[in-house]
Amino acid sequence: MAKIIAKILRQLTPERVKKEVETIQKVKLPPELQKWIKEYEKVGERPRFNFPWIYRVVQVIIFPGTIESYRKGLWTLKTLIFMFNILLDDVADQSQNKKLLENLLKIPFVGRLQESISFNKREKEYFKFAVKLWRHITGTIKRYPRYKEFKYLFDYDNQQYLNAMKYAYLINRNPYLINKTESWLYISHGMQVFPIMDVDLMCSKVNSQDLGLLREMVWCFQRMARIGNWVSTWEREVRDNDFTSGVWAYALSLGIIDAGELRKENEAELVRKVKKSKVEQILLKEWEDNYKKTLKLGEKANKKNIKKDLKKFLLGIEKLLFLHLISRYHK
Repeated sequence: MAKIIAKILRQLTPERVKKEVETIQKVKLPPELQKWIKEYEKVGERPRFNFPWIYRVVQVIIFPGTIESYRKGLWTLKTLIFMFNILLDDVADQSQNKKLLENLLKIPFVGRLQESISFNKREKEYFKFAVKLWRHITGTIKRYPRYKEFKYLFDYDNQQYLNAMKYAYLINRNPYLINKTESWLYISHGMQVFPIMDVDLMCSKVNSQDLGLLREMVWCFQRMARIGNWVSTWEREVRDNDFTSGVWAYALSLGIIDAGELRKENEAELVRKVKKSKVEQILLKEWEDNYKKTLKLGEKANKKNIKKDLKKFLLGIEKLLFLHLISRYHK
């Protein structure tokens, strides 16, 4: 077992998991965030546990160079970005409502939206809330000191995320499309790690000359975040006929199942086959490989502000995997 993974897995005692879950459930969220969660619950269906869990996650992931005084505000803003992610993700993966998804995908890039011309009441409320949420997000980031400098990156990275939602819809409609290469190329962007980094950059002292190195580090981190999500949610998602997890791409690649079984096999049998296999162990080995790549990239940095924050960043990456694993049956 790889060194870092082994260390994290040793922490997953029943007592520690219970304590961590209870701690997350007791997290005191800022009033602004509580207000948005109440509004979300009128249209969305995710368990309330998701939002204190996300709020905890955004506190442990500190991108190098972020100015300390902006961090608390960024925690709220990032949680709201993930709330927008959830709105689109649930339509792409669960309801598979093509009309609603196509209109949701337009929200970040269309100035004036025709709200719900042919939507039913529930779709209309869902869409209007997503529009309101995104306008609040963009209104907030416009006040950040380096917004104009990094807006182009934020827009570009959001396009990658929206493309991930399109791909998720496609493979849920046709599981014969599923493969490892495209899961990494497209589905990994569904974690929204790059847009989250971009808002940190808007509140940072990072030298623009370091962007290439930072983005390469974040690409490795995004893969690790995706693996943590895949191994902790695939079992819950199969109940919803959601096969976007890379667990299925790896299971298909290894011949553990075939694509036809994803539609015909019963849930319990699919879960049994994956659990009997080594898919999760293979993915966790890939997590460790990407951790090592991130460390090597960080050591290349000549700038003090990157090197100074590298240890915190790596500890945050470890904590994120731990938080994914303890949440396996809660979100």
